[in-house]
Amino acid sequence: MKNKLPVTCSIVKGHSVLNLSSKSLGKLVKDFTQKKNKIKFKTKGHSMKPLIKEGDMITISPYIDLYPSPGDIVAYLNLITEKLIIHRIMKISGNSFIAKGDNCFNNDMIHGTNCIIGYVSQINGNSFIKKNLISYPCKRGLAIFSAIGLIFYLNKILKKIKCLIK
Repeated sequence: MKNKLPVTCSIVKGHSVLNLSSKSLGKLVKDFTQKKNKIKFKTKGHSMKPLIKEGDMITISPYIDLYPSPGDIVAYLNLITEKLIIHRIMKISGNSFIAKGDNCFNNDMIHGTNCIIGYVSQINGNSFIKKNLISYPCKRGLAIFSAIGLIFYLNKILKKIKCLIK
């Protein structure tokens, strides 16, 4: 008996859209990056706001001749849930790393660098973001802001201001 993954398909603006669970998407992204291919998909969740918002189109690229470093926004598989996570690396020590969503207060649990399956190389196809916000040295600054919770609290303040304006 074949093991089937829960998959639904819908039509959006004349295009077929494959709706995958985070676990299934993680397996698909891992398959693509292991073969040294990039993959694009729309995001779900708010953990990387304001840089990556729900529904943004991101490109995950494999690390070829590059190594993960603090500030990189990486795709990795959670050891326990096997779900795909897109978060920023806060610290790398030996063969392990700590990541955190920019819009999250706490760090993720420690994972082995072997869990990393790629990095975010584009957001909405915007090469400006790729060259400036994802690359060094800006990514190091964003990692520091994220680590001290500045982005998390800034998002909270902006959300309250938005509510007051309405």
